[in-house]
Parts: sequence; C-alpha cells; structure tokens
Amino acid sequence: VYMDLLIGRIGGVCILTLHWPRAGFMIGILIPNKCAESVVAVFDRLYAELGTELFARLFPVILTDRGTEFSFPSSIEECEDGTKRTRVFFCDPMNSNQKSQIERNHEIVREILPKGVSFDSLTQEQADLAFSHVNAYVRGTLDDKTPYEVFEFLYGEGTAAKLHIAKIDQKEVVLKPRLVGIEMK
Repeated sequence: VYMDLLIGRIGGVCILTLHWPRAGFMIGILIPNKCAESVVAVFDRLYAELGTELFARLFPVILTDRGTEFSFPSSIEECEDGTKRTRVFFCDPMNSNQKSQIERNHEIVREILPKGVSFDSLTQEQADLAFSHVNAYVRGTLDDKTPYEVFEFLYGEGTAAKLHIAKIDQKEVVLKPRLVGIEMK
C-alpha cells in the first residue's frame, strides 16, 4: 500500500491517502493537521475497525515518502502493546516516483478537490464520496475496469464498504468540485 498526504490550506486539515497499486484503489482520510500523531491515530482506528486479520491482509507493507508526518513508522507498524501489524518502508531520497501510481491518482482526486482549496470544512462523508467516485472511474490500465471492481475482486465483496467506499455506477461518476459542494470561481 502506498501512503501519502494531500494538503489543502497550509496548516489546516489534510487528507491521508492510502493506495492499493494492484487495484488502483485509493481511500482518503481527513486528519486535523500534517503531524505524525494524526497519521498514527488513523492506523490505530483502522486496526480497531477492521480487525487483526483484515488489517493484515490489506496492509502487509506500506511504502511512503520521508515527510515529517510519517516520522513515527514504528508507531504505525506496532500496536501500543507491541503487536506487529504492518511494515513501513520509505522511498529512496528524492525518488517519490517509486510510488508514482499514487501521484497519478492524486491528479484525479484534484479534479474534485483542486489545489489551493481548503479542506477545513470538508467532512469525512464528503471525502468518502469523492474517493468513491475516483474509484468508479474506468481505467485503461485495469483493462477498462474500475479500481472498485478490481479491489473487490482481490480483497472480497464488501471490503471497500468497510473502508467507507461506495459502489458508484460508472455512468454516474462526477469528477468536479460540485460533487462535494465546492463552488469554483
């Protein structure tokens, strides 16, 4: 799984993005700020919500860059009781292209959440809706399947819903800011 961060307003709410490259599938979780404690809290919550077995299937290895928000890898890898839950690795310095698929997916997300737009008033439900539409967008690289379809095939029916991603009909996909109520001038 690739991990990165989308920044809205500097100093404001951010979106932690997690991307499964085999499926092209991505989720986005709002965090209050760009700090390591916020990222760790997401993994603590996901581990509790998904359970040990599903979490281990979904997050065997995480690849990320060396941003300060990812500076507590051992706290992501282990529960407070020391139980190992995943492994975190970093891209080589100056080589974020080692996780280029997440960057390409960010381009699609930015169709809905343009650069410079603050995420401070965005709700998690709006973020989930945006990522549901991104995952319903057909990709040639997936033999004209959607990331949602491939993810469900790989990880089982209903797994996307456990990550708060809904199935969206391909004909209903909206990749515009109006999807989440953002008015562009």
